[in-house]
Amino acid sequence: MKTKLRDVWLQRNAPATYEEILVCLNRLAERQAVLCPLSVPIFDELMKQEDPRSRAATANLMDIFSQGICVMKFEEAFAEQCGNALDGKRHDVRIKSSSISKVGLWFDDEQARANWWSPDIAGAWENISIDLRWELTVCDCQKLTAQGLVPRSAKRGFFSKWAELPAQQKTSPKQFWELSKECRNDVVEDYAAEVISRMEAILGEIQKDEVRDNIIKVTRAMVESKDYGRIPCCEVLGGMCAARVLGGGKVRPNDIFDFLHASAGIPSSEAYFCDGPMEHLVRSKHLKLDEQFGVRVHSKPEDLLSYLKEISESV
Repeated sequence: MKTKLRDVWLQRNAPATYEEILVCLNRLAERQAVLCPLSVPIFDELMKQEDPRSRAATANLMDIFSQGICVMKFEEAFAEQCGNALDGKRHDVRIKSSSISKVGLWFDDEQARANWWSPDIAGAWENISIDLRWELTVCDCQKLTAQGLVPRSAKRGFFSKWAELPAQQKTSPKQFWELSKECRNDVVEDYAAEVISRMEAILGEIQKDEVRDNIIKVTRAMVESKDYGRIPCCEVLGGMCAARVLGGGKVRPNDIFDFLHASAGIPSSEAYFCDGPMEHLVRSKHLKLDEQFGVRVHSKPEDLLSYLKEISESV
């Protein structure tokens, strides 16, 4: 869908529906009535565009519709949601305002220092660094990423494990919740050390042992559960893999990056627009993520246009 919108932006041939969508989105963005946050996987898709003009046009559209707002990286969202679980808070589908950040904060201080530090601003550098990264646009980030300065999405250990699941399912079939439990556990194993480290850094040295024990309890309860809301990013990610395997599909790295994007977008959005196969997966009988999280999920451009017109009429 974003490719078609980019074609309209570049005045290339595209169906009339997409021109209407772009006009409507632009009008609503100007009125701050809609926001389309980015994610690391979506940014990675942008960087796969080899033509600089096309990539710049897509980045411009992302800037307009996201205003530089992005969902947190998976490990950051995982840590935040673990913190909520430790406080006894479950995800409330009526509240769609968690786990967001700014795209410029994907840079760390060292990368910012390499580009902008000078002796003249050494004394105020700490504040300047944060402000600089906060104000970076998607266009800025795609230029700097092309220079190799921004970390891209990294493959985790569970990527290779999940690639083997379809073959294993054929020889030793499992039910959905058994597969989902296995996938949730794989994610926890890969991210637990980072989550614990982040929580310890926040809470300090004194509570380290208690934090570690409590996070283990929280993640174990989530792995064993058959519902959603404890640690949504992990539940969605594991569930999507399990549903894909149960449906006879392959689980490739690009698929997992799509799952990672959905694990951030679905729990925190009012509406989630994707391609047809993704809509089918999200709505599948084993997941029903649209119902679980109270989000509208569609893939047809006509549905997106209808949704935007509804917003236009209400603001």
